[in-house]
Amino acid sequence: MENINNTKAKETESNFDIKELLFSCLGNWYWFVISISLAVGIAYFKVLRTVPVYSRSAKVLLKPDENRSSAKDLENVLNSGIMSNSSYGNVNEMEIMSSLAIITDVVQRMRLNVEYTYKGRFHKGYLYESTLPFTVDFIDLFDNERASFVVTKKGDGKIKLSDISFRETSYKDMSVNGAFGDTIKMPFGRIIIKNNEYHIGNSPKDIRVTHYPLMQMTMAFKNRLHIVKGNGDKRSESDVISIIVNDNIPQRASDFISMLINVYSESWIKDRNQKVRNTAAFINQRLNILENDLDTVDSKMATFKSDLRMPSIEAVATISVTENNELKNRILSLEDTKHMLLFVKNDIINITGKDKLLPSTSSEATDKMIAEYNALIMKRNDAIFVGGDNDPRLSSIDAKLDYFATTILASIERETKSIDEMIAIYKQQESVTDSKVAQSPMHTKEYSTMGRQQKVKEALYIYLLQKREENELSQAFTAYNVRVVENPWGSWVPIMPLPVKTIMLGLVIGFIIPIGILYIKQISITTLRGRKDVEDATTIPIIGEVPQKPEMNKKSVFGFLKKNKKGKKDDRAGIIVKEGSRDMMNEAFRVMRTNIEFMSNKNDEAVVIVVTSFNPGSGKTFISLNMAMSLAIKGEKVLLIDGDLRHASTSKYFTYGKKGFSNYLNGQIDDLNELIIQSKQSTNMYVLPVGVIPPNPTELLLSDKMTEMMEKIRKEYSFIILDCPPIDIVADTQIIEKHADRTFFVVRAGLMERSLIPDLQKIYDDNKFKNMSLIVNGTFVMSGYRYGYRYGYRYGYRYGY
Repeated sequence: MENINNTKAKETESNFDIKELLFSCLGNWYWFVISISLAVGIAYFKVLRTVPVYSRSAKVLLKPDENRSSAKDLENVLNSGIMSNSSYGNVNEMEIMSSLAIITDVVQRMRLNVEYTYKGRFHKGYLYESTLPFTVDFIDLFDNERASFVVTKKGDGKIKLSDISFRETSYKDMSVNGAFGDTIKMPFGRIIIKNNEYHIGNSPKDIRVTHYPLMQMTMAFKNRLHIVKGNGDKRSESDVISIIVNDNIPQRASDFISMLINVYSESWIKDRNQKVRNTAAFINQRLNILENDLDTVDSKMATFKSDLRMPSIEAVATISVTENNELKNRILSLEDTKHMLLFVKNDIINITGKDKLLPSTSSEATDKMIAEYNALIMKRNDAIFVGGDNDPRLSSIDAKLDYFATTILASIERETKSIDEMIAIYKQQESVTDSKVAQSPMHTKEYSTMGRQQKVKEALYIYLLQKREENELSQAFTAYNVRVVENPWGSWVPIMPLPVKTIMLGLVIGFIIPIGILYIKQISITTLRGRKDVEDATTIPIIGEVPQKPEMNKKSVFGFLKKNKKGKKDDRAGIIVKEGSRDMMNEAFRVMRTNIEFMSNKNDEAVVIVVTSFNPGSGKTFISLNMAMSLAIKGEKVLLIDGDLRHASTSKYFTYGKKGFSNYLNGQIDDLNELIIQSKQSTNMYVLPVGVIPPNPTELLLSDKMTEMMEKIRKEYSFIILDCPPIDIVADTQIIEKHADRTFFVVRAGLMERSLIPDLQKIYDDNKFKNMSLIVNGTFVMSGYRYGYRYGYRYGYRYGY
């Protein structure tokens, strides 16, 4: 049972309660209003401060390119000639179109590295083409330099240049006056400012002109450029590609796409024509060489036949060569057979055991004996496998093997001698055929070589003549490989910022932040929060719950509930229970009084109740005072005894009576009635103060006078309540508890650590205190916790408050 309760307590302490978080959110609704308002305001301000970005796109069809890369040209020459109809696909062309060289050319032609801006209400604005009142030509400034200045119109064509910066140097105190069309000297060189005759509408008074390094703007536009196949599907096999540019100026984005297509097309035509010219030069060079070679070969062949007077050299040479080849093949076959026989002979001579099989040869007689020999080997291995090395059949098999080995060697000797004789005969015949071939071999070889050269050079010559004509035709009819399918266009709604999305994101963030803070707030509270923590973690009965007054709920700046400091007197100290009062605190003590009466067995003697706690400042004295008052109001005769002989907590709330409990226990006063004081708040409530704080409280409580006193007052009162010190500080409570009927343990929200709940359960399980019950004190009301809402509902709504 103890383990179960401890586990339950730990789970309660660590688990997150979603309902509690929900009530906390409801209680702190104004947090959400403030957070959402701030987040949405920041999001809206972000939208206003963000420069709009527009998207423009165009679609083009790339026609197949037959000769784009030199590497592919070489492959075509090796496979099927110089020209080819194969398509390389669009991926290479997309990379070329988005290359730095192409984009740099576009930026230079459009002069995009010079930007014109002005200060807007929330963000800077851009001027371009028709909205631009003038243009600036930088005469001496290099492309890789950065310069900036502000142009201010003064009227009558006069202008003022100020806020000048060049590289890392700022010339804010410097200003230059001039006029449109003049050559003006600046720290970075000369410039000419020209009026734009196509300007429409009004323009800002002050316009900033910025000359960016060429490569910086090239990289900027490269990052804004996106080229995809089809509609962006990577698996698409369409030859149509989409060119997308995102820019702050929609017209500039459209012009950039158009110029990009033009620059790419010009580059493609230039590259193709250069390739055609190179190809033509190469073909003409090769044709000249081949013409000279063909003339030389034809002359040699005519001279050769005429000098030798041999019209048919090929027939004689062919017969002699064929016969000679047949003899050579026969000799080669015989030598192979001889080699195999010698190999077998060597195996038989060098054999160390009788378990090796012999290879076959090309001799039928020898192969037959080898087969029988191998069969005996297999038989011998079987005998060894069955009977081992001592098998009686081995001697007979070994004798046969020796016989066959000798026979095979003799056969090989005969076969090799016969082969040598045949080889000698064939070689004699070969010498005869060689002599026949020797009569005209050089003539035949030379003539054949010349014929082959003539055929090859003639075929190449005809092929190159054909390709030269095709190359000339392709140059005459060269067309662009780009066809515009869809001109640059796009919506006038910017793709950035997205007001709805940004504001919704701010709304979500503004909603999440308070939840996160409240969640951290909830999990960071390690002290007792209210009755639910006790109910979830223990099996100890609870006889009452006393809420904290709303005005007494102390919070930090961020709404975190402050802990009650140990040792501090209860902030609601004193008797607050009054007859006829129906406020929240009075109702709480009435409920507690009802539970006490229900749990107490009334008889002729008083019910003795001990009130204690773990921590100082838990409100024992406050609970004791008001519990006694609530019972007294109902007509019960109640005696409240200040059992804390060390601090006299209860006695401090009564200004009359300087002698009391300690004086009776040490024997100074024998008449107890002289020490008991009747409360001014109720005639049924009596108080026994501590009196003089003794030096030996423990010994006094253990004395017989204590037992005698308790026996006496039990017969005179209905309830006796003893306000005792905390149990972990002194042993006084354990001594007094022996005279009690019930023990009320006060736990205060915001003070007691939840980690002590298992210790409280253990005290209850070990039965250290009689009829132990709990009183939950200081539950926070209207603090955002479900405990507070529960009280607000129970005591406010139900009873009319």
